[in-house]
Amino acid sequence: MSLNIITIISLGIATNLDNVIIGVAYGLAGKQIGWRRNLLVSAISGAFALAACAAAHLVTHAYAALFMTAGALLLIALGAYGVYAALKGQDACPGADVGPASLKETAVLGVTLALNCLAASFGVGLGGGGAVGVGISVTAFSFLAVALGNWAGVKTKRAFSARWLNIVSGFLLVLMGIWELFI
Repeated sequence: MSLNIITIISLGIATNLDNVIIGVAYGLAGKQIGWRRNLLVSAISGAFALAACAAAHLVTHAYAALFMTAGALLLIALGAYGVYAALKGQDACPGADVGPASLKETAVLGVTLALNCLAASFGVGLGGGGAVGVGISVTAFSFLAVALGNWAGVKTKRAFSARWLNIVSGFLLVLMGIWELFI
């Protein structure tokens, strides 16, 4: 196995570990992400990763930091809104207690998660990593991470109070965003 393949697989895993927590947060909020919606989220992340890797020679490092910051701020905003809505007694995800995530919500989630993998994909591209391999790796591991996290979150939600789980869900998103900003 070449170092390039190991690097690409490692990138797929590393850039998607936080997707498990995001999946849990959505599950705790009562939002099931079915396989088709998860495939959309994963495909968006994979496409962004492929594009970042392929365009690595055109973009400066300053833009990579900007993309990571934008993704982190989106996570913080989504989480803060979830906590605010739960504390006000509103449903942060109106329309269903336990049900599927909407297409719009899925697309926003896909873009948010995709922004998180841009900098790392860009770095692998600068190092000569193959864009198609990076795209496939990020897509596959995103799909697995979101599915696992969402399954765990939905199962946990069934055992606990919805209001407090929405607050925990929001805080998880905020903490993930802060983590992305400062770590």
